[in-house]
Amino acid sequence: MGIIKTIYPNKNSIVIIWKINESLSALQNMTKEKSKIKNLNKQKEFYASRILIENLCKSFNIRYYGIIKNDSGKPYLKNRTENISISHSFPYVAGILNEEKKCGIDIEKIQKKILKINHKFLSKSELNKVKKNTKKNTIYWTAKESLYKLKGEFLSFKNDIKIIELKNSFNIYGKILSKKILLNVEEIDGYIITYTN
Repeated sequence: MGIIKTIYPNKNSIVIIWKINESLSALQNMTKEKSKIKNLNKQKEFYASRILIENLCKSFNIRYYGIIKNDSGKPYLKNRTENISISHSFPYVAGILNEEKKCGIDIEKIQKKILKINHKFLSKSELNKVKKNTKKNTIYWTAKESLYKLKGEFLSFKNDIKIIELKNSFNIYGKILSKKILLNVEEIDGYIITYTN
């Protein structure tokens, strides 16, 4: 397996980051899950994310029965109460498992194209903070995506999810409606990963 980093944000959660370098058939042989996806890289992401979540479960001695999704597409562990979140941006897959509370994770490559759409997910004050800084824009996007996944329901990225403080290069504060939430920030090979604490 291409697990490149395991992080323990607190005693109740684990984050795993995996760089996919396996063939499709190798990934298929590592899980009982089946995909109907046609795109090769998307198939690899599907299988890698399931294997990754199964490994997160093993870390907590949790029996893995598979993953189901609700109507909004949020993944849940089948027959379990623990919380998970998954993200992928080929060739990386990231996952988090929290035994006690809802969680969110996102991974995105740092690319200039984000500057063309930042007005769609950032408020005016946020735009003033990040300006044309591609990395900061990517951090804000992944932070908002992680918070969106944590909440698990429809929210406006621009109006309902706010980035209120860039504490340092490793943490950022976000706000969903009126609740303040701390997120962790990682950078690996030109990709930003944010996840809830």
